[in-house]
Amino acid sequence: NVDGYPVVAIGDNAYKNGALEKLVIADSVTTIGVSAFEKCSFLTDVTLPKSLIKLKKRVFAYDPIESIEIPKSMNEAAYFLVNTKETINGTTYTLCDGPFFCCTELKNVTFEEGTVEVSTCLFAGCVGLESITLPDSIVRIESSAFHSCPNLSNVTFNNTITSIGASAFENCVSLTSVDIPDSVTKLYDSAFERCSSLSEVSLSESLT
Repeated sequence: NVDGYPVVAIGDNAYKNGALEKLVIADSVTTIGVSAFEKCSFLTDVTLPKSLIKLKKRVFAYDPIESIEIPKSMNEAAYFLVNTKETINGTTYTLCDGPFFCCTELKNVTFEEGTVEVSTCLFAGCVGLESITLPDSIVRIESSAFHSCPNLSNVTFNNTITSIGASAFENCVSLTSVDIPDSVTKLYDSAFERCSSLSEVSLSESLT
C-alpha cells in the first residue's frame, strides 16, 4: 500500500537498471509498465501477482530470470518493434521486444491452473525458451504469443486447444516439427511464418 491505497500499477521504467535479486509483486497490481524492470542484472526470481492483467513491452528485458509462472488473470501483453536486431554471445537475432525480450536464462515457463490463453505477444523475443508444454486448461494461443523465440525447438500442444493466433510462432527458427491436434479449428495467418527449420507439420483435421 501507498498512503493507505493499494498499488494497482507499476509505472514505466520504475526499477530499470535496479539491483533487485528477488521480486514478489503484490496481488493488487494489474498492470506493469514499459521497461519497469528492464536490465535488472541480478534479478533471477520473480513472482507475478494473481491480479495481473497486462504486461507492457520490455518489462523484464535482459533480466536473468530463470523461471516464471503466468497467472490465469493475465490477458494482455505488448511489443513495439517487430524486427529488432540483437547480438547475444556472438549470435545476431531478429526479434520482437515483448515483456521477456532477451531473457536468455528463462527456460522454465508454467501457467497457473485454470489459465485459458497464452496472451498476445507474451513471450515475443524471449531468447531463452527452448521448449514449451501447454497445460490442458489452455484453449487459445493469441497472436504473436511466441513470435521470435529463436531457440524454441519443441512445442507440445494439449488436446483441448482450439485456436492458434496470427504470427503465434512466427520467426521461431529452431522449430523443426509441429503436431497440431485435431481439437484446433482455427489456425490464423502466418502462425508459423519464417520458421526456416520447419520440415514436418501434422495438421488438425478439424480446421475450418
